[in-house]
Amino acid sequence: MCGGLKLRGRLDVARLRQALQAVVDHHPSLRTTFHAGESGEVWQRVHPQLVLDVPLLDMTAGRASAEASADTTAALVEGAVARLSHEPFDLTRGPLLRAQLLRTAPDEHHLLVVVHHIVCDEWSVQLIIDELARRYRAAVLGETVQMPEPAITYADYAHWQKQWIDT
Repeated sequence: MCGGLKLRGRLDVARLRQALQAVVDHHPSLRTTFHAGESGEVWQRVHPQLVLDVPLLDMTAGRASAEASADTTAALVEGAVARLSHEPFDLTRGPLLRAQLLRTAPDEHHLLVVVHHIVCDEWSVQLIIDELARRYRAAVLGETVQMPEPAITYADYAHWQKQWIDT
């Protein structure tokens, strides 16, 4: 699952990274890895902490004109999305979420987020991005944001889905 944000204006990269880390800290599924035993049983492990690396790739070097840079920017962003989304996940090591920040102009960035479908569905990616936006806005304004605990967990969803399939 892939999602992204195009961010225009001044960006506080450190606060954006902190906000994304807070999202990871808030959602156990984003800190989960999966393991298989010798007899084939599979289990999940929710890690108490998982530090997410969010590299910044500056794509602003060598731009000649605004028109050329718009075409170049689109191609560079598409290439970054393809690379990030096609990189395989290691379910046993994690993390099962990757993020990369692209600087395409001094006042324009693209945040790319890729999450393995075993821990997140398309609807949940949008919830993650919405929560990230709330947390970043609060961090920039010096406010504290209190997010409610998720009403259900991914494990609840998987259990309900298994029950539905078994009936």
